[in-house]
Amino acid sequence: EWDMLKFEKFVIYINSLYHGQDFTEKILSIVSFFEKEYISSTKTTTSLLDCRNLLEVPYKSIISTLCKRRTGHAAATAEQVLHRFETRLSSSSRNKYDNVNIAPYLHSNPPTVPTYNNVISCWFYSNSDNYPRHYEPNYFHDTNPASNILYQMLHLYNLDPENMERIRPDYGSFNMAIASLSELQKNGNGFRSHQAIGKTCFDHLSTMIQFYKDGYEDCAPDYKIFLKVLNALELDRRRGNWSLARKVLEEMLHLSGTVDSNVYWTETMHQDASEKRDNKWKNVNVFPRTKDFNIILAMIANADVVDQEKLDYATNLVDLMEHLVKKERSGYDNESFSNRIVQFEGHGNSYNCKPDIFTYNTLISIAANAGRPEVAEETLEKMAKKSAAGDFSVKPDKTTFNTVISAWARSKTHSSGDKAAGVIHLMQKMADEGDESVRPDRISLTSVMNSLISSAKRSRNAPLQAEDIIQRMEQSKDSHLQPDTVTYTSLIKCWGQKGGLKAAERAEKIIDTLHKRYDDGYIECKPDSYAYNVALDTIAKSGVGDAAERAEAVLNRMKNLFNSGKTDLAPTTESFATVMNALARSGNPESGVKAEELLQTMHNLQNEGISNVEPNTI
Repeated sequence: EWDMLKFEKFVIYINSLYHGQDFTEKILSIVSFFEKEYISSTKTTTSLLDCRNLLEVPYKSIISTLCKRRTGHAAATAEQVLHRFETRLSSSSRNKYDNVNIAPYLHSNPPTVPTYNNVISCWFYSNSDNYPRHYEPNYFHDTNPASNILYQMLHLYNLDPENMERIRPDYGSFNMAIASLSELQKNGNGFRSHQAIGKTCFDHLSTMIQFYKDGYEDCAPDYKIFLKVLNALELDRRRGNWSLARKVLEEMLHLSGTVDSNVYWTETMHQDASEKRDNKWKNVNVFPRTKDFNIILAMIANADVVDQEKLDYATNLVDLMEHLVKKERSGYDNESFSNRIVQFEGHGNSYNCKPDIFTYNTLISIAANAGRPEVAEETLEKMAKKSAAGDFSVKPDKTTFNTVISAWARSKTHSSGDKAAGVIHLMQKMADEGDESVRPDRISLTSVMNSLISSAKRSRNAPLQAEDIIQRMEQSKDSHLQPDTVTYTSLIKCWGQKGGLKAAERAEKIIDTLHKRYDDGYIECKPDSYAYNVALDTIAKSGVGDAAERAEAVLNRMKNLFNSGKTDLAPTTESFATVMNALARSGNPESGVKAEELLQTMHNLQNEGISNVEPNTI
């Protein structure tokens, strides 16, 4: 018999001397020696009974010894030995290694699932996300070694399910392959990091679940493997991955006995959840937690297109979460409920799926992206009611309010400005009553300004509301809330949408305000060319009789300041074009001459090296 104790010492010694292909060649030379001894023994074998006396090659012991090293070259060598073992057992490969015509190997201890899992585990713990450059696998399904071996197991099993049941992948096979892919994704190593790792993890999980549904108990999934796949799909950030993640979550709900398949768009969803409640705990380990629902919601919020269908699905998910929590509390006595809401393997993840602040904030974001600001505000109101009733875990925060404001700002409806301003006033009221955590910040105020700009044409009060916001910012003692150049420019835009004499006058005054505040030490209010261009556009389009003269005066001020050394106020092509257009609309007989003078000025500035005043064809 082979002395495997000495072989293990030999491997340790070789491992200390060689790496990569050199290590593999040394080990395979020993395996070849074992195989030659086996071939010699077969020459004296006359019957199947004599096969018991053959000096079997200890492939599995060799593989086990190599896998203890947990290095990339040891894993690669173990995989080669395993493949060599498997092919020796098939008639199609009998000449591959020996170049002699012998029957397939007879072996009393063929490779099994633990053998393959041992190699998969070795690859995983060697921190090898991809195959080493020196190593070319004998089969190729995936660049990730653990996933590649799993695919090979499935390939061999599917070719001959009856005879290859011995290597039908189990939970450990799938779990280790998915874990290895997840590490590859997190580390970003190799070209595979930009491919569909999430989709591969999903495919492995789908195969695993199908085996389990077919009665193969060794493939029973647990919560951890579902969470790994959900995380992989979220990190992959590919189009359509949210629909795969949705299938994963729905499978968790189905396997846990929470709801049946294909009920997520029907009115019977909650009823179904109630009827299935007693059966749910049969496979409690896959019952989705809050974080799982939140992953799906986040993926919907980040989708390229968020439409009404996605919003409806997200709303149904949150409703289901609320419904399941309600059933938990009403359907069981306190002792039973407390026993079921237990900690999961020490990670602080309970079986509770209660919506949290992230859940509702994400739903608000989805509503905003779907163009449904009223749904966003309704969700805010629901959160406020829950927190007022004692559920402080869903108390609206600054992100909640800002997202609702942004939803109204993007809606461009007649009342969007008023609605956004109303949210700001609520934030301010709550802050004045002692809740400093929701005091409006610059993001809040800028979002309101944007909503007022979009509604200014339809709402006569929009510019005045914007002025009120600016005044609040100016009076704030918080330096982070002081208005800056961008804020004042937005105010000019708001007046520009309104038009009229007041708009022209306010544009001029706001430019004056920028200069005064900058001179007073508010460096964030430094005037720039963009602010001037917005003011010029507002004046030129105001419709007042002297719009052209007013615009020309602002442009002259801009040129004089630039000539005095204020480079941030260099006139641009847009500056001159705006004034020329105003002159053209003025009906002044001298407008043509003035336009020619402005054009010559542009050429002169261009000759002086100012590149952004090149005349265009407009």
